[in-house]
Amino acid sequence: MKRILILVALSSPAFAAEPFSLFLTEDEQSRFNKDVNIGGLTHSSNRLSLKAVMMMDEANWTIWLNEHKITPDSCPEHVQVVSVSPAEVELIWSKEMEPRTISLKINESVDLESLDP
Repeated sequence: MKRILILVALSSPAFAAEPFSLFLTEDEQSRFNKDVNIGGLTHSSNRLSLKAVMMMDEANWTIWLNEHKITPDSCPEHVQVVSVSPAEVELIWSKEMEPRTISLKINESVDLESLDP
């Protein structure tokens, strides 16, 4: 019975007015919730994510990186696409660091802050 009362109390509008987390501090939450501009790719964290690959051949492809459409003709200046296959993209990332080679599969992401120097 006590568990039900606690759940009812937690679902009340007083608790719903402001989101909270049992695991993250307010400082940590704000770090994850802010928008970050990553080399021309705006995303809500410091992660680089590959969402989709559409490929006709080696010269005609489209990838969605951090939910932005990128083609061979429209690549941000800090991203150099090395190779594209139907399942994986290899790129060189050079924004605010030494160039790093990153391989991403569809629906995979990498934390840019955790890349080795």
